[in-house]
Amino acid sequence: MTRSRNFKFAAIVVLAAALIIAAFVRVALVNQYVTQTLVESYPEGTWVTYDGAYAGVASENTDGLSIRVDSASLVSPRQFIDSYASSQVNLTENVIGKYADITPATADTPSVLAVKISLRRSPTNVDGQFSAIDWRIISLQSPSLSMQPDWDLWELADTHMIDQSAFSIQEGSEYATVVPFSIQSQGEYFDPSPLRTRLPLEQGDYEFVVTNSPVRKLITFATH
Repeated sequence: MTRSRNFKFAAIVVLAAALIIAAFVRVALVNQYVTQTLVESYPEGTWVTYDGAYAGVASENTDGLSIRVDSASLVSPRQFIDSYASSQVNLTENVIGKYADITPATADTPSVLAVKISLRRSPTNVDGQFSAIDWRIISLQSPSLSMQPDWDLWELADTHMIDQSAFSIQEGSEYATVVPFSIQSQGEYFDPSPLRTRLPLEQGDYEFVVTNSPVRKLITFATH
């Protein structure tokens, strides 16, 4: 009886070990043949052609679109508005935006990454779009921190960007603009305001994620 039990126990152990080995082999095979996302990195000042790669959805139709980061600087909301806003803004009072407000207490906090970019669209691209809503900038010092366009400030600087999460430019043309990026977070738990606040940023190196699929295209740059 004892031998029988030992035999059964040994058989169970062998079967369990075989299943574990089979599982590891399967995972290894899947990892070997899974499609890897290609990553291309470009320096500041270089034209990056989309070549069909897209940020969010394939319907962006990006063949013939190009983008270039010309420069970037770390500024406060006041500095950004003074430099780029198309109209006067009174920062002695709260400036209420759709997503984040500017208060006199936060107007001088360096919380905005002002990125000067150039965009290009070839004459053959009929309906391509730049999906700004999917643009992301990552701090290489703190990779967990991700920024997206600061829509409230962008609208103050460029009226064409009002309610434009994705946009086009004229075929066969180039367009230059300054895009403010910021890290926005919800306020304190008991804060009655539904708006977000801009978090302070630091000088350093950053990575602009232009597209995500099938090629992840990045532009690296430093603040000046």
